[in-house]
Order: sequence, then structure tokens, then C-alpha cells
Amino acid sequence: MVGAKTPLLQPDHTLADYIKAPIMKLVLSDYQSKQLSALSGSQFP
Repeated sequence: MVGAKTPLLQPDHTLADYIKAPIMKLVLSDYQSKQLSALSGSQFP
């Protein structure tokens, strides 16, 4: 990807975006895993 090779030339991708993206993925995956565990817990008590 060109954006990954030249982050300084991409104004829409700031340093904050590079930092937030993985964090948001971790938060979402953690939230989804908690939702799945809650759903499975309610379905199979």
C-alpha cells in the first residue's frame, strides 16, 4: 500500500489514526468477545 509506505504524504492518515486504529480494533474485538460470551452464557446456562 502506498499510504503505508508514505504516511507523511497522506494528510488523511495522521499519527493519531495510526495509534487509534489498532486500539479501536482491540476494543471492538474485546467488546465482541464479551458479547459472544454473554450470548452463549444466556443460551447455554
